[in-house]
Amino acid sequence: TAGSSRSFEVTFIPTDKGSVSGTIEVLLGPCNETLLLNLRGLGSVSELTITPSPLDFGTVTIGSDDTRSIRLFNAGGAPTTVAEIFFRPSMTPGSEHFSLVPVPTLPFNMNAGSNRDIDVRFSPQAAASYTGDLCVVVSAPCPDTICIRLTGRGTSSGLAVNRTRIELALDPCTMDEECDT
Repeated sequence: TAGSSRSFEVTFIPTDKGSVSGTIEVLLGPCNETLLLNLRGLGSVSELTITPSPLDFGTVTIGSDDTRSIRLFNAGGAPTTVAEIFFRPSMTPGSEHFSLVPVPTLPFNMNAGSNRDIDVRFSPQAAASYTGDLCVVVSAPCPDTICIRLTGRGTSSGLAVNRTRIELALDPCTMDEECDT
């Protein structure tokens, strides 16, 4: 109707770096007059990478640990903010096979072209294979979550008993008796 207005929202989600332009064509009135709205935006995509990916600790003896570094690299053209780092599945107290040492203070900013090393520790608690994901949440300029796979194997250094009952059979030939063999 005459004198009324309509509003609409235009969202710009860059998929690449650089200048992007576009046009919105609006048809107005009973005669379909054309109004062109010129749009321009600058794509500045966060390009955080994590290496190595995956991170394999190999075999580690139960009761010891191994610490390896991962490198976060901001390959984008804009600063990025790391808001959170977490493990998936989440590690409950007493079952932290993978951990950060030391735990970094969050959030932290990374300038374009910069990197930051973070230490990850693997502490196996049993002779078993362990897997999980380390995830990094980027909050700016574009929200994103990047995860890498963590793997490791716990091994024993010798005798391992995994039964609560041990049965012994005595050989009478070892108890100072003469036996025919």
